[in-house]
Amino acid sequence: MSRLNDRRNARKVNVNGLRRDPRTGAGALAKSERGYGGALAFDFTDKSLVIYDPTTQANITYTQGSADNGSFRGPGSKLTYTSPSVKMTLGPSGTYRYGAHNHVPYSETVSSWTNTGSPTTVTDDAVYYGSIALSQVTENATDAGANYGRQINAIAHEAGAQYNFVFYVKYGDLQYVQINFLGAVSYIDVTVGTVPTNNHSITMTDVGSGIWKVEGSYTPAASSQAYYLLPTDTSSTSAHTGVVGYKTYFGGLHVYRYPADTTYLKTTTAARYDLPYEWDTSAALQGIRVEPEATNLLTYSADLSNSNWVEQLAAAMAIDATGPDGLTSATTLVDDSGGGTGSVGFLRGVTVSTATAYTYSIFAKASGLSWTRIVLSGFTTPADGSGCYFDLSTGSLGTASGVSAAISDVGNGWYRCSITFTTDAADTTGTLVVRPANADGDSTVDRDGTSSILVFNPQLELGSIISIATSPILTYGATATRAVDNITLATSAFPHSATTQTAYIEGGSNSSAAVHLTLHDGTGNERILIYNNGTNLSARVVDGGVSQAEIASGEDGTAAYKAAVAYAANDVAFSANGGAAGTDASATLPTVTTLQVGGNHVPSNAPGGVIQKVLVLPRRVSNAELVTRTK
Repeated sequence: MSRLNDRRNARKVNVNGLRRDPRTGAGALAKSERGYGGALAFDFTDKSLVIYDPTTQANITYTQGSADNGSFRGPGSKLTYTSPSVKMTLGPSGTYRYGAHNHVPYSETVSSWTNTGSPTTVTDDAVYYGSIALSQVTENATDAGANYGRQINAIAHEAGAQYNFVFYVKYGDLQYVQINFLGAVSYIDVTVGTVPTNNHSITMTDVGSGIWKVEGSYTPAASSQAYYLLPTDTSSTSAHTGVVGYKTYFGGLHVYRYPADTTYLKTTTAARYDLPYEWDTSAALQGIRVEPEATNLLTYSADLSNSNWVEQLAAAMAIDATGPDGLTSATTLVDDSGGGTGSVGFLRGVTVSTATAYTYSIFAKASGLSWTRIVLSGFTTPADGSGCYFDLSTGSLGTASGVSAAISDVGNGWYRCSITFTTDAADTTGTLVVRPANADGDSTVDRDGTSSILVFNPQLELGSIISIATSPILTYGATATRAVDNITLATSAFPHSATTQTAYIEGGSNSSAAVHLTLHDGTGNERILIYNNGTNLSARVVDGGVSQAEIASGEDGTAAYKAAVAYAANDVAFSANGGAAGTDASATLPTVTTLQVGGNHVPSNAPGGVIQKVLVLPRRVSNAELVTRTK
């Protein structure tokens, strides 16, 4: 009978135009559930998603990948990822870059842009380049010395960072288009693909059917900017006498922070972001890195030549080396050739809050020397000289005092080195110091012009939630904040049961307070969650604001884990890493509407690690199966 059900369900999937799921990835997670009431399965290590839903045909899904023709595939096609800031993770090529994103709303709906100057009429979806729609913008007046075009207002930027743009344009009746981004003006000739005035490093590519792909870049000086595309009849001004009916076609506007996955994402009312996938140094996809909000409290982390960074017996610093992002973005920290020996380094004075935990990190790479030291001074606690040595040839920790420390290999000879420390009740200021070192315990180096290491993106952030540095946050003239990763799915989108269910998650965490998975109603009153209770992986059931069940596993919640909770009324069980299932026989169940992947209902307490797999079943599996699934 189960084989018959398997065939019937497979046929349903095919009826919806979807190929049968594989026996790996999400398909492997969910394959045993076809004879039951359905399943939701995400495998973030191969970007696959399976939904079996025998009661709601429209929910049935198999999809894999990130984005195609402007639309999401795989987990991103169902999950809602709310992230008002871009995020840098280690990519498949072994360098850090931002995930695919598009800052501009209405990328293919120019009718939703603001009219600029004299009236224009816009017809969307007028012509296509592949699946990308170009709108027809038509002059609708004969005003002299007027602009006729469209603009998008108030796009958020990080002042000082580089952004790239792409859009498509086709000649109609006007030979030129003025591009006005951030007050800098360029002109393109849409008849022959030349750039008479080029202030945005523009290139044009003929993609056929009279359509040109326009690519360029810019560096904003302010955090909020507008974009203008203004068709015109001259290459010297956008102002001209309109001709009713004169038209130009453009669309597919894509603006992204550089460097990034350049996959185009079509937008409607808001910017879009791909899930925060991360690879390891061998190009193996690890899953999605789900982190809390964090702020790099150090300005000019992307530019160590800025005067905020003070050299100590070191040559003047410059951006002169290839960084972990694959660009010329790193700095050589080298002695000043002053002769003899000394403590070489760079310093940064900081203002801190009392009795607060901080994490200070750098990316470092061996150059003339293969050790570095991060050291603190000027704080009451930790004492002067507290810090840690890091071996940049083996990726191992040296001697540490007064701090906790971590080092991780990020590829191409680069290591992320961090220390975490807590100020005391009197601390308000202190100094952060980075030095090249000869060996563990020895940072007195030769001043002969050869004592050097490479450094990228110093980062100081609050360290009370996550035990190590979070993903890199580059700053320029101001501090910068990366938003919390808020990843959700409505329970109506998959086979959810209000009376009996099982939820499984697999991944890793760097926080003793992490919440790995939550089913909730948008409040803290109705929740089922898998989380770290400060010591161990645990499960909790909350109904009506009252804790109904609390089951701790005894397994470490700040390392790699597999955990699952199964529940029905007065019948809750939890297992982690194959351990015996703990139970609770007196729990009422909450009413939930949302699945939260990594984090609480707020969202808060994101795990700060990589989530690999999620499985939700509309049945309460046996305790024995719970243990088997988490082994």
